Amino acid sequence: MSNFNIGDWIRFKYTGDRAEILEDYMDGSYRVWLESDQDESIAFADDIVLEANFKGIEQSSFFKAKPKKEKTLSTEEMFYSQKELDDKRWEKLRAPLKKLKKTAQSSKKQKTEKAIEQTVFVQPTIKETKAQNAGLFVAFLLTDFGRYTIYLVNDSLHSFSFEFKLYLNNQEHHQLKHQITPHTFFPIGDLEHAQLNDHPNIELKVPVLSLTKKQKIRTKQFLRGTAEIPLMGVEGFVFPFAMPKQIQQKGDLQAYTQNQIKYNVAPSSSKKKVKKTYDIEKIANFKTEIDLHIDRLGEDKEKILPTRILGVQLKHFERYIQEAINVGVNRVFVIHGVGEGKLKNAIHLYLKHNKAVASYTNQYHHKYGFGATEVVFKEK
Repeated sequence: MSNFNIGDWIRFKYTGDRAEILEDYMDGSYRVWLESDQDESIAFADDIVLEANFKGIEQSSFFKAKPKKEKTLSTEEMFYSQKELDDKRWEKLRAPLKKLKKTAQSSKKQKTEKAIEQTVFVQPTIKETKAQNAGLFVAFLLTDFGRYTIYLVNDSLHSFSFEFKLYLNNQEHHQLKHQITPHTFFPIGDLEHAQLNDHPNIELKVPVLSLTKKQKIRTKQFLRGTAEIPLMGVEGFVFPFAMPKQIQQKGDLQAYTQNQIKYNVAPSSSKKKVKKTYDIEKIANFKTEIDLHIDRLGEDKEKILPTRILGVQLKHFERYIQEAINVGVNRVFVIHGVGEGKLKNAIHLYLKHNKAVASYTNQYHHKYGFGATEVVFKEK
């Protein structure tokens, strides 16, 4: 259970700032009203105390050596050196402290486990809704305790390439370059709840639309600005990115298509079927499986931030699928492992909207178990 309740007045241990608890996020963090700034902020349980218990900035206290007293040497003092006697005394003093620390840790663990048992997170269900041609959006969907999945939502008639960046404290934290087709959406990154304190900014570039826009994520507006996400049919935090008016009009699709050709993006309105011949030797030599475990991709795991691993895996996956389509193979296996299913879900979402894919299945396989998805491409 939490040590703080809504309405409690608290103090920050290291600054003494006074604040009121407004909301308990049930993950060890709270939304508070900071009296000094007259604004909302985020506070963590380890950094605050109840105002009634606040006695100023805490300072560690140390054991003080007792003054020496003249006395007759005991039998123990006659046979042990002063250092050995001091070590024995310190051990006696530390014993109850160790026991107390162990008891406190055990109690804290029990409270955490009890809180987890009593708190059940319900994964939001995405229900695809009818397209409204409302434009382009970046949406944040709470998909786990303290974690948001970032989606790019293209509710427009056009396909295009884009570049997405996430900045924390004015430093680039995540980047993704990709293409998106009309009336689709897919995950492009993650944001931890605690990172709302790191002044997050998002940037979206769409060259074919001459669109470059940065959006600051302000905690106060972010936490209160929920709305239904277009195409996804679920509540989340949505940031619209205005598209040029002439692009939204059907009459200007021809000019738009010409711009798409410059950036090697196939126009969504194109219905021409191009016959293509495939190199039999390339098909025979093509490796029909890809292992997306980060250490199998030739990437240095130690140099990649944990929040960027998924993006790196998806980059390799999409490049491999496109190469398989270009070569002309019939089917491939994508090894994603079991784990929490985050990588698998992102892969399936991508395959669902890829027009070159006939089907994909994640069934038991004698070689991969349940850790791989079989992808079958449409006949050429």
